[in-house]
Amino acid sequence: MMNCMSPWICRVLWKTCWIGLLGAFSGLRSEEATVRAVWNDSAVRISLVGSAQEDWFLESATRLTNWVREPGAPPLVAGPAGGPERSIPLADDRTDRFFRAVRTDGLFDQTFLRTFHLRFQQADWNESLIKAHGTDSNVVCRLESDHGQVLEGVGARYKGYSSFAPDRVKNPLNLTLDFLNPTNRLLGYETVNLNNAWGDPTLLREAVYFGVFTRYAPGPRAGIARLFINGKNRGVYPLAQQEDSDLIREWFPSASGDRWRTPNKGASSLQWISTNLVDYQEWYELKTSANATNAWRRLMQAIEVLNHTPPSQRLGVLDGYFAVDSWLWFLVLENLFVEDDSYWHKGADYSFYFEPESGRIHPLQHDGNEAFVSSFAELSPVYGEADPERPLLSQLLSVPEWRQRYLAHMRTVLDESFNPGVLTPWIDRLAAMSEAAILADPIRPMSDLEYRDGLKELKQFVTNRYAFLRQHAELNAVPLVIQSVSSPPPPTPSTGAVITATVRPAMPGQRVGSVWLHYRQGVAGRFESARMSDNGTGDDAVANDGTYTARTPAYPAGTKVRYYVEARAANSVGTARFFPARTERAALGYSVATGGGGSLPVRINELVADNGAVLRDPQGDFDDYVELRNLSQERVSLAGCYLSDDPARPRKWVFPSDAVLEPEGYLLVWLDEDTADSPGLHANFKLNREGETLWLVDRDDRSNGLLDSVTFGPLARDQAWGRSASQGEAFRAMAPSPGRANP
Repeated sequence: MMNCMSPWICRVLWKTCWIGLLGAFSGLRSEEATVRAVWNDSAVRISLVGSAQEDWFLESATRLTNWVREPGAPPLVAGPAGGPERSIPLADDRTDRFFRAVRTDGLFDQTFLRTFHLRFQQADWNESLIKAHGTDSNVVCRLESDHGQVLEGVGARYKGYSSFAPDRVKNPLNLTLDFLNPTNRLLGYETVNLNNAWGDPTLLREAVYFGVFTRYAPGPRAGIARLFINGKNRGVYPLAQQEDSDLIREWFPSASGDRWRTPNKGASSLQWISTNLVDYQEWYELKTSANATNAWRRLMQAIEVLNHTPPSQRLGVLDGYFAVDSWLWFLVLENLFVEDDSYWHKGADYSFYFEPESGRIHPLQHDGNEAFVSSFAELSPVYGEADPERPLLSQLLSVPEWRQRYLAHMRTVLDESFNPGVLTPWIDRLAAMSEAAILADPIRPMSDLEYRDGLKELKQFVTNRYAFLRQHAELNAVPLVIQSVSSPPPPTPSTGAVITATVRPAMPGQRVGSVWLHYRQGVAGRFESARMSDNGTGDDAVANDGTYTARTPAYPAGTKVRYYVEARAANSVGTARFFPARTERAALGYSVATGGGGSLPVRINELVADNGAVLRDPQGDFDDYVELRNLSQERVSLAGCYLSDDPARPRKWVFPSDAVLEPEGYLLVWLDEDTADSPGLHANFKLNREGETLWLVDRDDRSNGLLDSVTFGPLARDQAWGRSASQGEAFRAMAPSPGRANP
């Protein structure tokens, strides 16, 4: 959708800035950045104002069609007061040109080759890095990025064990961007890795592996970068995300849980060893935790449950300790890519995270250069399912429902990502982007022939492995077709949501065994399951109309509910299909609305969104506030009711037990984000002086009925909006009335 603001300035309203340049200065704001341009008869200089955690490609066109990225030009980073400028020559024929800025996919964008310059003060920087490797310390340098960002006080160190050697010309690097300056970030990241892809002559395996892996399970992102050190070309490196709290926050509600790494040792596969905590400490590394003792106890308890739960109880028990669906995706991906540093092969060299919000352990992948092992192209899709030394495989796949889920996930990845139609052109694109730089690398460990043979081998592996798996008996069973799953209107707290699925046979003679709704409230935790009923005959095993329904439980207002559907065929194994195919991480969702009219005679009477000198709170601060009024002759308690300025979170702040309005009385609530302040009522949010909506919501046991809401526009400092007696329910701008309410 395009809105032409003038003959020379146009805008598309979707994360894209468009500007037509013909003569002076113009600025245009997108969702994230403002484009600034200054030009003369020969060139245009473009810069971006916005977050320094984003960078943007510049594209041009002559007729607002056939946009072309500026040839050979890296992206531009934005800045709070304007980022670096780029000068682009204009054509001599005076043809009108339009430019636009398109946001990249972030630091690990795989559509171009990033370039970094490291500058060390010492000429013998390599010797300094080698010495620092033994002490795990950093050598200070400056980082210059091709998008224009310059970071001083960066810490660099050689990383790795088998990938590092003192006499190796090309060692992997870890860059701690905030080493000396805690505010340093490279497009939002505190730490990044430049790996040396040891054993990978193409340098592409990590980018491809993690590019697919992170579509389905937690792991680092990866791209490709060219590196110069003190002005000298050091060649091409896989650019990989650090396994740290930044990564955890991208995948989980917080980073406050226990993060674990397993060293390259065979007993790190979550096998049961003993009841002695000390016996586990050789096999697991606790990287971060708020309480190490509790973390070790939790790990040992989870290992005991995994290994000792009887087969008949595993379905109901194990998912409370391990995020089973996430682990199945993880195991599928390691198997498909034949990852050598993996759980299935070594029972080690992987990571996991205890999520405190759900009390469950999730997998994390951290390494990818040893994927695509060609000698294992015919690895069984269920390799390890009978191996007691791989309890995650043997215990999870022993549950028929989870085994079919695992195979369904493998079919999904084969259909969507791991096939020659997707991966071969992906590899070709990455090679075309990086080949010249790789072959110009003066310290590369492989010859031209080894590099090109490596590319052929990589693509041949994909072809061979895909063909083998498509013919494998474990994956040949045909699942049912889930034609659609409904998106219900937001239910109220007194009712659940009715979910409808339409399921059909995929071939003649196929029958539906059962259809299941999996649902969860909130952003973390296990999904509950309910069998969906057939709306036709009521008998799933008999001919039916293909429509199945189930109702979720009733939840309080503002609750976010996620759900997906599983259809099991009526064959001997119960072949499964899911909608959405990516299950828990792509689940559908809805939010519970507020209920009908509330039961309390309380209204929002007045509010101030920019309090500069109207009224001090009991702590002496001038804060936003709202005044509530009791319209009745009775004393009214607001205990358990809510205030909110977020429609997605109507239960944002709850009134305490002593929140009481006297007959025809008033009550003041400070909207200051200072909930710990006392005395006074202090909510956990502030008002926006540019205008927003404020809701007053009833208690959970009264279905969160909407007691009152007001919508106000921009307010000047010390200006109030208040309910006008002469205008009934209307609001008007007015002078505030401090002192009337009880603070």
